[in-house]
Amino acid sequence: MASYQRGAIYTGARCIFSLKGQKVGFASQVNVEEQIQHEPVTVLDNVFAEEYAPVGVTVSFTATFFRLVGASLRKFGFWPSADHVSVVTMGELDATLRDHVTQQTLANIQRCRCQSRSLEVNARGIAGTNTQWVAIKLLDETGT
Repeated sequence: MASYQRGAIYTGARCIFSLKGQKVGFASQVNVEEQIQHEPVTVLDNVFAEEYAPVGVTVSFTATFFRLVGASLRKFGFWPSADHVSVVTMGELDATLRDHVTQQTLANIQRCRCQSRSLEVNARGIAGTNTQWVAIKLLDETGT
């Protein structure tokens, strides 16, 4: 196992999540996925693929928020108004995950759009909003 410096592990307590450059203080969890799509190269007279060719990259993430009284995703501009024009003209935004101890950016998620939201309420818990997002590009702390 590689050696590491103590205290150099990222934790949720150190992480700042921002949307449109605004710190989202009521975020409780973020999961980011970058996926390289591969298509099989299949040819006649062979039941096996010759290779898998990379054809695209997709980026998605989920974010969970505590539901604050009077503070919806729509109010913050992360979800469009309930009309046709707002839905089709809702712009893209950037999201970042940053370590507030080192000021290092863990993830720069570029050109995001929120694609779904759900409200979660239970008898003995805190109400929350679960969101799913798509994005164009994910850059890590190397900037690539």
